[in-house]
Amino acid sequence: MSTILMMGFSLPATQQLLLVALTVALLAMLTVFFILSLRRRLRASNGSGQDHSDVRENYFAAAPVSMLVFDENLNVVKANAAAVALMAGGWGKDPRILKFGQIFGCVVTGPFMNKCGENSNCPHCSLRRALQPVFSEEKSIRNLELRLPLVLQEGFTEVWLSVCAEPVTVGKTKRAVVSLEDVSATRRSQDLLRQSSSELEKMNLDIQQASRAKGQFLANMSHEIRTPLNGVIGMAGLLMNTSLSDEQQEYADTIRASAEALLSVVNEVLDFSKIEAGKMVMDEASFDLRHCLEDSLRVVMPTAVKKKLKVTYNIDPSLERSWVGDAGRLRQILVNLVGNAIKFTERGSVDIAVSGTPLDYKKCRLSFAIRDTGVGILPQYQARLFKPFSQADNSATRGFGGTGLGLVISKGLCEMMGGTISVESSGVPGRGSVFHFSIVVKQDESLMVTAGGELGSSAVKRHVLIVEGHTASRRTLSEQLVVWGMEAVTAVTGAAALDLLSSSHAVDVVLLDSDILDYNVFTLFDEIRNLPNRPGLPVILLLSEGEVNELKGCASADDCLTKPVPAMQLHKALVKALTARASQSPASTKTLVTTLSQSFSHKYPLRILLAEDNEVNQRVAVSILKKLGYETDVVTDGLQAVQAVKGGAYDIVLMDIQMPNLDGEQATQRIRRELPPDRQPAIVALTAHALQGDCERYLAAGIDAYISKPIRLERLIDVLQTVKPLPTSKGHR
Repeated sequence: MSTILMMGFSLPATQQLLLVALTVALLAMLTVFFILSLRRRLRASNGSGQDHSDVRENYFAAAPVSMLVFDENLNVVKANAAAVALMAGGWGKDPRILKFGQIFGCVVTGPFMNKCGENSNCPHCSLRRALQPVFSEEKSIRNLELRLPLVLQEGFTEVWLSVCAEPVTVGKTKRAVVSLEDVSATRRSQDLLRQSSSELEKMNLDIQQASRAKGQFLANMSHEIRTPLNGVIGMAGLLMNTSLSDEQQEYADTIRASAEALLSVVNEVLDFSKIEAGKMVMDEASFDLRHCLEDSLRVVMPTAVKKKLKVTYNIDPSLERSWVGDAGRLRQILVNLVGNAIKFTERGSVDIAVSGTPLDYKKCRLSFAIRDTGVGILPQYQARLFKPFSQADNSATRGFGGTGLGLVISKGLCEMMGGTISVESSGVPGRGSVFHFSIVVKQDESLMVTAGGELGSSAVKRHVLIVEGHTASRRTLSEQLVVWGMEAVTAVTGAAALDLLSSSHAVDVVLLDSDILDYNVFTLFDEIRNLPNRPGLPVILLLSEGEVNELKGCASADDCLTKPVPAMQLHKALVKALTARASQSPASTKTLVTTLSQSFSHKYPLRILLAEDNEVNQRVAVSILKKLGYETDVVTDGLQAVQAVKGGAYDIVLMDIQMPNLDGEQATQRIRRELPPDRQPAIVALTAHALQGDCERYLAAGIDAYISKPIRLERLIDVLQTVKPLPTSKGHR
C-alpha cells in the first residue's frame, strides 16, 4: 500500500485520490470474499458433522488481512497470523491473550468496563457498538471505517480501521467473523490530498482574484493617465486652430507632440501589463497583407522622410493577399520594428521582406525580415533586447530614448500568434541589423482575389517603364506589375530612361521615381514630356512626402503617388492612365486635412448632451463641438444624464464611463430601459478606458459606439456623421 501511495504522489491530486480509492476497494473486496467463503465453509462443515477447525485454520492462514472470530461476549475465539502481526506487532496487544476490552477498551472508563458504549454514543467504543447488530440482528458490515483511540505503552494514539463483519452460526453458537484493516496511512494520505486539493483550489481562486485585481488596476490606470492627457492634447489641438504667431504655433506644436509621445509610452506600458496579466486577446478577422504592411509604413514614413531614408518592402508574389488573423496586432509589431529601424538608422535604407511557409490545416507561417543600415547591435547586448525595460544602451549618455518595452511587447504578440522573434547583427555601424519575426495565420478562402482584373483584361500586354535608382524598390514594383499581368522594363538612371524612350521600345506608361542620381525628377519629367516620339505618354510620379509640395512645376503629371506606394493606389493610377491616355486630365496629390468649421453643424444638425465629470475634459469636448457649430448641454454624472435625457430630446449622448453616483454603463442601461423607442438617443462611450473587451461590454450595455480618449477629431466627426436626428429634435441650437 505504501509503495502504491508513493507512486501516486507523482500524479495529479484527482488521480491520486482515485488510486487510493481503488486500492481500498480492492482490499475490501478481498476481505469480503474471504469472510463469505469462510462462512459457507463453516456452515457446510456444520451440516456434515465435520470438525471445522481445519477449515478455519486454512482460510485464516490464507487471508491477506487481519481476521478474528468473536463470540457473543466479544471474546476472541480465533485470530489469524495477519491479526497477530497487526495487533501484537504493531500495537503491542496480542489478540491470542488479551480480551476485547483490553484491546479496544474505552479510554475514559478503562479497559475492563466492557459495558461502556453498548447503550451510549461514547466515541471511544465505536467498534463495540458497531458489532452489536451482527449478533443481535445477524446484520453484516461492509467496509465500515472507524476512528479508534488506543492506549499503548508509549501513550495514547488513534487508528483508522476498515471493518467487515459477517454473522456465523455454528450449531446454536453465534459467532462473528471480523476483518480489521489498518487504513490509517490511507486516511492520512486522503486527508493530505484533500488538503492539497483545497489549497490548490484556494490558490486558483487567489490567482483569479489577483488577475481580476490586475485587470481593474489596468482599467483604473488607463483612465487616470489618459484623462489628463486628453486635456493636454485636446487643448493643444484647439490652441493650434487659433490665430497664433509663429513662435506660439511652435510652442503649441511642441506641447501636442510631447503629449503624443507620452501617450505612446502609456500605451506601451498598458500593452505590456495586459500581456503580463493575460488580458491581451487576439482578434481574428480577414485582412489584406499588403494593405496591412502599407498602413504600417504610413505611420513611420514621416520620420524616414525627415532623415532622407529609403524605405522599401517586398512581398513574395506567390503569397495570397488575404489571410485571417489579428491585423491590428501585426501592424503594431511592424510599426514598432520598422520604427526602431528608422530611429537607429541615420543614412541608407530600411527594407522589409515578407515570405510564407504553408502549414497543415490551411494555415501559413508568415515570416518578416526588417533590415536596416543603422548602428547595429553588439552580440553581447542582443540577449537583453527582449527583456522588459532593457535597451542595448542603458547608459546615461545613450543617444536614443524609449521605454525598452516595444520589443518585449512585440515578442509577446508574436508568441500569442504562434510565432517567434529574433535579431541578427554584427554590431558594426553601417551594416545594421535584421529583425526576423513570424506569425501563424489562416487562409481566407472567401477573399482569394487579385487586383489585376482590369489590367489583365486587355489582349495586348501592357509595358511599364520603371525609372528607379533603388534596387529593392525596382524589384518590388516589377514583381507587382508581373502579378497584374504586365511587362516591366527598368531604368536605373534618367539618362538610361531617355535612351530607352528615344528608341522604338514599347512603353505604355512610365513610373518615375524621385530616387535617381543623375537627374532632378521634375527636370526629367519635363524632358520625357517633350520627347517627339512619345506624345501623350502617361507619366506617374512616385514622390516622398516632402517632395509633394514641389508639384507646382509638374502640374501635367497624370498622377502623383506618395511613397511607399500602396498597391491599390498604384493599381488605380495605372488603370486611369492606361484607359484615358493623353486625354486624361492631370491628377494631383491632395492631402486631406480635417479642419474645424461651424458649417459642419448645419450639414449635420444635432442636439448633443455631454456626460463628463472631469472639468478639463468638459472644456475640451465642449470647445471642439463649439468649433463645429454645436452648443452642448453638460451634466456631471450618470444620474443627471438619465434625468436630462428624460426631460429633453437629445440626438446623441457623449457618455463618460467612470462617473460618480451612476456610471456610464448603468446610465445607458436605464435610458434603454426607461425611454420609449422613438426617444432613444445615440449613446457614444467617451472614455479613457482602453482595455481589451471594453468595447464589447459597452455594446452589450446598449452603447452604440466607442471613442477612446484622447479624443481624435477625425473619429468624433465620423461618429457625428452617422447619427440620425430624432423626429422630436430641432437639431443644434
